[in-house]
Amino acid sequence: MKTVAVLDLVPATGLAFEPFAGGPSAFERSLAALRSLPGLERVVVLASGLEPPPGDYELVRRASWDVPAFIEALGAIAGDPMATGAPGLLVHAFGDQPFLDGAFASAMAASFERWKAEYLFADGWPEGFTAEFVKPRILMALSAIASREKLPFSRDALFLTVQKDINSFDVETEISRVDLRPWRFRAVCDTRRDFEASARLAAVGIVSAESVQDLLPAHEEVLRNRPAFIHVQVSGACPHACAYCPYPGFGGDVTARRDFMEASRFDAFMEKVAEFSGDAVVDLSLWGEPALHPDFGALAESVLSRPRLSLIVETSGAGWRPGVVEGIAERHADSGRIDWIVSLDETEADAYASLRGPGFAEAVAFAERLGSIFPGRVHAQAVRMRENELHLESFWRGWKEKGLDVIIQKYDAFAGRLPDRTVSDLAPLRRLPCRHLARDLVVVLDGSVLMCREVLAPGACPESAPLGNVFEDALEAIWAKGEAAWRAHVERKLPAICERCDEYHTWNA
Repeated sequence: MKTVAVLDLVPATGLAFEPFAGGPSAFERSLAALRSLPGLERVVVLASGLEPPPGDYELVRRASWDVPAFIEALGAIAGDPMATGAPGLLVHAFGDQPFLDGAFASAMAASFERWKAEYLFADGWPEGFTAEFVKPRILMALSAIASREKLPFSRDALFLTVQKDINSFDVETEISRVDLRPWRFRAVCDTRRDFEASARLAAVGIVSAESVQDLLPAHEEVLRNRPAFIHVQVSGACPHACAYCPYPGFGGDVTARRDFMEASRFDAFMEKVAEFSGDAVVDLSLWGEPALHPDFGALAESVLSRPRLSLIVETSGAGWRPGVVEGIAERHADSGRIDWIVSLDETEADAYASLRGPGFAEAVAFAERLGSIFPGRVHAQAVRMRENELHLESFWRGWKEKGLDVIIQKYDAFAGRLPDRTVSDLAPLRRLPCRHLARDLVVVLDGSVLMCREVLAPGACPESAPLGNVFEDALEAIWAKGEAAWRAHVERKLPAICERCDEYHTWNA
């Protein structure tokens, strides 16, 4: 069977071309893996802004890509599937996969032919070890789906397009011997964080899709690298003293507070984040209501003016001054780097008041208005607990009908400090090291960095001693101090507060 390999550099960065683990770059390694495919006729590289090094391959370049353009390009590469000598298989992988396994790809190609599949993918491995396989004859149908659905371009664009009408195609799956999805590892060299984590993976002897299945669970220490999610408290004030929130318990009269993080100090902190993490998601506000910050527009600009940072705004929907949201939208509505989460929890004013307090109408109106200003980037959120369990279906349906995404968030008792309102236990059977210790940087108003959100505030518990201060200390030094708590989790020697906490398996954006 004639095969054409497509090596995709569209979402890649310059890290794809840097030497990896003391040897060839991720691009060179992934290219070599595809060249080992049986029946390979040619290799085509897709690119946008990057200029790959010269080589024995065809180059297809576009200034910008979306899913229809991507599938159209695959169709052009494959040509007429009914023509004599047309390829029977397209193999798609990315040019920043240093662990792309050529032997495994060849085995999958044989499975593709044996099963007479039209689309084949691998499931259970970390991202970066496998390719996907498609029969050229289905590309015309996929192109029609992509044009209709208007999916955003992403690394899983081909899979998501097939998924939209999955029963129309013969789809097969290669399933891993060990399910590695709970580790959420990315063996891809597109960010400095994942580049370094992948190098650490190589250092423990992982060289193939087979070896990673045993070695990754045995070397969980590689999962912690640079911070990816930055929780920042920018406002001490909050319009609500919610019944299920610990903040009123340690923050004093939060409805009367008016303290905030100065915009200039926040901006200096964002510069440190951009330099140390490279890319990161910045979430405002850890405690308190971001709308009550006197210069929230400047905070948003500090994040979004740095192209590798993204912003999440968690708000009650109350207290927003006229023009603030619109001003942000004028500059950044089309950036794709800002998401809004409006915490509503309930569908009726009385039930809302019992959980959160007054302001239901204002919050609902804000969420609706926000949805029209930032279409597709606004999420209505409800914390799932006994008090609102019966209303969650109507909450979900109601906001979906209004065009908003819906988040049903797990209830957090904050290591037993709050009453247990849990409806169901979502924890995995085997405890994993805490995701938040591996990925999150938690910063309160004065710049102090906490071990995690669950410790609440400096001095609130034995584990709450600050790791440092972002206004005074280097982020490298602060992050290094958090390594001890992470190692304790890897060795299953948990601090007291962690023994009582069930947030370890949850994952921030």
